[in-house]
Amino acid sequence: MRGQIPDDVADAAIDAAYTIFERPELSRQAERTSRGVEQWLERSNEAIDDSVLADLALAPSGVFRQVKQWLRDAPMRQRAIALSACIRRNYAPKQPVSQKSKRVSLSGGEVPVTRLEFAGSRDWRRLAEAERRVVIAGLSEPKGAIAAFEALIREAAEHVFALELVVTIEDEGEIIPLIERITARARDGVPAERFTISVLNSELRTCHYSFSASDTQALDLHLLHPEAAERVDFERYKSFELERLVSPEGIYCFHGKSREVPEDERIFVLVDVRGRPPEDGPAAIHYVPIVERAFHEAARTLRHILLERDSRRRLQWNRITLFLAHEVVLDANTAGWLSRKLHPATRHLGLERVAVRLKILDPTAPSDSARRQEMLISDITGSSMEILWREPHTEPLVPVQAYERAVVAAKRRGLVYPYEIIRMLAPDGGPRSVRATERALPSGTFEEYDLDPQSKAPKAVSVDGRPYGQNKAGVVFGVISTPTKKVPEGMKRVLVLSDPTREMGALSGPECDRVIAAIDLAQQLNVPLEWIPVSSGAKIAMDSGTENLDATARVVRRIVTFTQAGGVIHIIVVGVNVGAQSYWDALSTMLLHTRGVLIMTPRSSMVLTGRAALAASGSVSAEDEVAIGGHERIMGPNGQGQYFASDLKEAFRILYEHYSYTYVVPGEQRPRELDTTDPADRRVTEAPYQKSSDAETFERVGEIFDDATNPGRKKPFSMRALMSAVIDQDGGFLERWKNQVGAETAIVWDAHLGGQPVCLIGIESQNVPRYGYRPLDGPAEWNGGTLFPQSSRKVSRALNSASGNRPVVILANLSGFDGSPESMRKFQLEYGAEIARAVVNFKGPILFLVVSRYHGGAYVVFSRELNPSLRALALEGSYASVIGGGPAAKVVFGREV
Repeated sequence: MRGQIPDDVADAAIDAAYTIFERPELSRQAERTSRGVEQWLERSNEAIDDSVLADLALAPSGVFRQVKQWLRDAPMRQRAIALSACIRRNYAPKQPVSQKSKRVSLSGGEVPVTRLEFAGSRDWRRLAEAERRVVIAGLSEPKGAIAAFEALIREAAEHVFALELVVTIEDEGEIIPLIERITARARDGVPAERFTISVLNSELRTCHYSFSASDTQALDLHLLHPEAAERVDFERYKSFELERLVSPEGIYCFHGKSREVPEDERIFVLVDVRGRPPEDGPAAIHYVPIVERAFHEAARTLRHILLERDSRRRLQWNRITLFLAHEVVLDANTAGWLSRKLHPATRHLGLERVAVRLKILDPTAPSDSARRQEMLISDITGSSMEILWREPHTEPLVPVQAYERAVVAAKRRGLVYPYEIIRMLAPDGGPRSVRATERALPSGTFEEYDLDPQSKAPKAVSVDGRPYGQNKAGVVFGVISTPTKKVPEGMKRVLVLSDPTREMGALSGPECDRVIAAIDLAQQLNVPLEWIPVSSGAKIAMDSGTENLDATARVVRRIVTFTQAGGVIHIIVVGVNVGAQSYWDALSTMLLHTRGVLIMTPRSSMVLTGRAALAASGSVSAEDEVAIGGHERIMGPNGQGQYFASDLKEAFRILYEHYSYTYVVPGEQRPRELDTTDPADRRVTEAPYQKSSDAETFERVGEIFDDATNPGRKKPFSMRALMSAVIDQDGGFLERWKNQVGAETAIVWDAHLGGQPVCLIGIESQNVPRYGYRPLDGPAEWNGGTLFPQSSRKVSRALNSASGNRPVVILANLSGFDGSPESMRKFQLEYGAEIARAVVNFKGPILFLVVSRYHGGAYVVFSRELNPSLRALALEGSYASVIGGGPAAKVVFGREV
């Protein structure tokens, strides 16, 4: 629904669905406290074991709120336990090798003090005393904070690693004066490397103020605890001016602006993934609930931030980074499975990538230390998730370069930078190429071309090796080769891409010259041309005029001559196409002689004039360009949009599947055959009948032709069930013009028969409901076995598209053409005649098989007299006549009967 409703409404719906349905279950799976913690909390006046205290420090935030409350209002013994738990929580997953707690008497009363020793090695017993890190912590209220801090200094008689003072406050206005007093006292000397004042407010939120003990300089950690900053590698972001944003516990969000490139703005979400897994052990599957919940909370937080701060979705280079503190055993399959599961939650968040920092154990070498790894998950195109494993980068984050800025500029418009599409199709090239763990599309290679500067006429010349993003015009093109099962050496095509970051893809001389050069290159190589256009039409500027229209006209001429000579242009529309570009799309794929496909995605459209210009000129408009020329309302129903894809990757999947039936390797005569395992002697009649409604009574396809179950073959049946039984069972099929309204009685599939690619046409043999507006002089429903104007047009287009490429097989139960006033008004004669012309002009074999009945004008347009390559056959028991028996008896032979 996004794209049809505002982003804030869509975000609210996603958030509500997560909060109501997913969050409770994720919390239940992820939140684990040991039974000892639960029992101890029920009677917290008892002594606590060290193991229970360790579990308490890792308790879920909901449980730990009770511990935080003890810091503010509880007996001294519980406050001491809460202090120890809080310090352990700050330092987790590091566990102290020893702990001592005591009460220190001050003038204002007693304060709890805890001494903890941490070791940086798994084998801590071998460490010398000096190598262990000692932390001394205390708890106080504001009025006794100085005395408590001095008590910590006295406790640290020897040099320690850190002093930690937790202060509970009521009035946040006290914080700054309190910090100033403590730092003033610290200037007299602190026997530690650092000291931290953690302020707990009445809402149980904690802010950490940390200082270097040697010079009392504040550590610029934006209120993070130093241990948390170390865990999330906060030092990497020092090249950005950061603003801390409100976020849940364990999630640290920042708005960052590069100091070097001010236009580089992003949101960084750093997630400290800790907590106890539901099961003990290093297996990664135990940590999935923790990671899943942390990720969803991070995505939810980012979505809220964008809703409040970035309603226009300018920020398109954001990052979510998860830091898993635990050491795990992880394999690529588990990582890929979890990535796919979480991937939908990343959409529409303007993410450059999601990163996961891990400490991976080798199960074959349990004594070895964990190996630090980083998994990067990216989906710049919005349709192709890619995963890269690498050693963690620790150097400061660099600002985005010119290439990345172009990617961001395209994403802000909801589009894809052309070179990112190339990276999706040919991931081995380009500056940001990554290794994908899995790909829905085969990986190809791309060689970029541009205009030859030495040629006066547009001529393509290879610029292979030129850095991506160096294009000088709004059109990028080159030769792409993709290996497939049938063509392992690679299907070669010419690829043309619009660059929407250059004046919204406006068309002028340089762009048009490159399109012409690309078409010439396709003709020279004898390969199809693939075009992914996004364009605002002919360029309108103060320094140019009608010469841009002349340039677009030159492209029109070249498209016409190329397609009439048998050239193929495939169009994938992923954005808004205006004016000249829409006409180019039509010339390439919509005329009856063309063979190219046109695939559309949800936010794409083809319009003659943009919505704003239509409204300004007083013409009838709509709410947006998609409503004027999108697939759902316009181009799908009218048949000009032949296929619909959910995204760009799906569009290419459809195109590659189309190639599996149609691609001809240069130098060969026809598409390559499929190495099918479907037995040649398989009995089609034994295939199960796939019912399309409960009213159908057939169980097997053969019952359609059995006089016992279908006397006279008068019962309606689903032609798709018969087509499914006839084709190779291991070859699949692809239906074309599926959403065309008024053409439902004609079915066009690309499939295999005996391994041979064919265009399979079936005439629906049962009535099809008719939806929407219906004229009174037309049929109430689309009658089975009848060709209506649009179904006639679909059949003629299918014949033309297959001519010279692959055979056509027609399964016909055809009573003729509908002759109602509505059909006659809507060009029935013209479109019916187009079938006859397509048959006459068809190059290649046509097999016409009558499976039931065959009458009237339909007989003429599929007569063997039209084309010597047409073979007409009929199943035993079928009927053929000039007119049906009933009308003949009543009208023609009334006297004789």
